[in-house]
Amino acid sequence: MVHPFGWLFLQRHMRLPLYRRLKKHLLESRVIYADETVVQVLKEDGKPASSESRMWVYGSGGQGGRPVRFFEYQRTAAGNMRQPS
Repeated sequence: MVHPFGWLFLQRHMRLPLYRRLKKHLLESRVIYADETVVQVLKEDGKPASSESRMWVYGSGGQGGRPVRFFEYQRTAAGNMRQPS
């Protein structure tokens, strides 16, 4: 069994095709759910520990097909209410 977070450690050239396929599948969904959560990241370069960052989760909805959950981290609140990058 593969560790649940094992895909995080794949090299970029291996992750990018998977990322694109998941995003395409998500954007083809009839309904997309989105949630923004404020997070505090300690020891982030160029930001004080008291500053806020954002974690977005997008989920496919509607009927049929396999569900997709897509997570995206953003250092700032700029670009809120956006589609996944």
